[in-house]
Amino acid sequence: MTARAPLPPALSTAPFGVPDARELGVPPGRLRARDLLAPFRSVRTHVLDWSDISAVCSAYAVNLAPEQLFSHVTAARLLGVPLPWRLESREAIDVWAPEIQPRGAGVIGHRSAPVPSFIVNGLPVVAPARVWIQLGPLLGQTSLVAAGDYLVQRKQPLASLTDLAQAVDAAVGVRGVRSLRVALGLVRAGTDSPMETRLRLLLVRAGLPEPVIHHPIFDWTGGYVGAPDLAYVSERIALEYEGDGHRTDPAVFADDIERRERMQEAGWYVIRVIKGHVFERPGWLIDRVRRQLRERASLPLLP
Repeated sequence: MTARAPLPPALSTAPFGVPDARELGVPPGRLRARDLLAPFRSVRTHVLDWSDISAVCSAYAVNLAPEQLFSHVTAARLLGVPLPWRLESREAIDVWAPEIQPRGAGVIGHRSAPVPSFIVNGLPVVAPARVWIQLGPLLGQTSLVAAGDYLVQRKQPLASLTDLAQAVDAAVGVRGVRSLRVALGLVRAGTDSPMETRLRLLLVRAGLPEPVIHHPIFDWTGGYVGAPDLAYVSERIALEYEGDGHRTDPAVFADDIERRERMQEAGWYVIRVIKGHVFERPGWLIDRVRRQLRERASLPLLP
C-alpha cells in the first residue's frame, strides 16, 4: 500500500479550501483520500463534529464570500439563543447573501436586502436583533419570547429592548411579524434563563399578576439578602427556579439553602420550582402561587 503524501503544514489541522490546496501543489487524488472529509463543496477537513455549530460554520467559512453571513437558526445557535431541539439538532446551516442566494449540499440559502452584521468567535453573523426577526416564523410564541429574553438578558446582553423594537418596526411585511409584535410585548430585560421566562409566562397566562424579575431583598437591618428569579413584592413571595446544577453542585446547593433561609427570616415566602413543575404539573404550581397570593395579600408592608 502506498503511503499518503503528507499535506502542507498550512493544511494539516484546520479546514481548508480545495482551490487553496491546489495552489500549494496538492494533487486532486490526495484531496479525495479517505483521511479527509468533504463537509461542503470545495471544502476539506480532517475531523468535524456536526454537533459543534462553531466547528461546522468554521469549515464552511473557508469559502464564505465577503458579503455572506450566517443567519436564521445557524446564527441563533452561534449566539447561544435557546431553541427547540428540532432546530438545535439540525445539520444544515443557514447562509445569507444580499444578491445571489447561496446554494449547495447542507446549506439553506437566504437572500434579502442588506442586514447589519455581528461577529461571534470570528464568524460573521446577522446582527442579534435581526436574527430574532428571522426566527419569527420558525418558533412558537413561548420559544420566541425566550429567545428575545436571552438577547436582552441580565449578563452580557446581545441586544436591547430598543434594538428589538426597532427591528420589529422595520420588519413590515415580513413573515411572522404579527407573532413578533406580540412576543415583543412579553420580552423582559434582565432574565437569566429560558426556564425563568417559561415560568413567568406560565403564571401570566394563568391570569396571575406578572412577577418582578430579580427584585432585591433586604433583611430587617438593611443588609442585602439576594434577588430571586421572580418575585411578588407586595406579598413578599419569591419564586426560585432550580435547574440540575442547583442539585448536583454542592456549593450551589449549600448557597441555595442559606439564601432561602435568609429570605424567610426577612419575611418572604419562597417557592422552589423545578422543570417538572413547569412542564408536568403546571396546574399544581399555579394553584400554589395563587393560594399564597391570596393568603399573603393582607400582610403589612415592611418599614
